[in-house]
Amino acid sequence: MGKKVHQELLDRSKNTHINLFRLFQHNGIITIVPSEYDLFTYMLKLVCSQQLSTKAAETIWQRINLLAKKNKQNLMSLSHDGMKDELKSCGLSDNKLKAIISLRSAFNNNKISENLIKTATHDQIDVIVSNLWGFGPWSAAMIAMFYCCLTDIWSDKDLILKRTLTKIAELETTTEKKLLEHYAPYRTYLALHIWKGNNSGII
Repeated sequence: MGKKVHQELLDRSKNTHINLFRLFQHNGIITIVPSEYDLFTYMLKLVCSQQLSTKAAETIWQRINLLAKKNKQNLMSLSHDGMKDELKSCGLSDNKLKAIISLRSAFNNNKISENLIKTATHDQIDVIVSNLWGFGPWSAAMIAMFYCCLTDIWSDKDLILKRTLTKIAELETTTEKKLLEHYAPYRTYLALHIWKGNNSGII
């Protein structure tokens, strides 16, 4: 799939969007790699990463995992009111802490489950996730991309994607809307290329 999509992106951009064509060439073939975590763990990790640098989020994530190991508990059984002080000491804000504890409750009350998410469309995922306290469209998009591996997801709430798409649209003398339409149904791959290009400093 990755090789086929890569060729499609090259073909679509070669004579229309030279800057994206060069980006696709530079990055090479990209594949969507599914998360190694169960859904609760993946979403807990998302909470840690919200509005934080990668380094800060990773530090909090490691502390939470060490806490779970110390208490000989899995992450879901750790995420309850009785562990508030210990979880907060890992670096979680009050809002992040509330989101994690509320998430456990949502799983226990079947408001969300792995089966529910795996069988949902992107629009359905957006509704399910956005109805949970502390989660919204960005989280829903990340779940659709990296947990469900859907190929045509774009997040307007991701600051890097939003900023870079605006820049590319200006360079290509087109609009953001037209760019996104042009690369459907492979917008997840477009996002992956933009993130990779941003991390490497080439865009």
